[in-house]
Amino acid sequence: MLARTYIFRAYSAAKQSSDFANAYNAAMEVINNQAKYGTSLLQNFADVNREGNEYNPEILYSVER
Repeated sequence: MLARTYIFRAYSAAKQSSDFANAYNAAMEVINNQAKYGTSLLQNFADVNREGNEYNPEILYSVER
């Protein structure tokens, strides 16, 4: 989420010269420390959007109804 926020800001009027580098660093932190954050990629990409698979290690953020 932090990486996405930096990218969003990088294209806005409030942009800072370090936004893209900060986005990269934030994304790499999650990628390189998957065990720390409890994240990983699923073996089959189609499983990401499969019904009933709302809770998996590839989901970083979700909203409940």
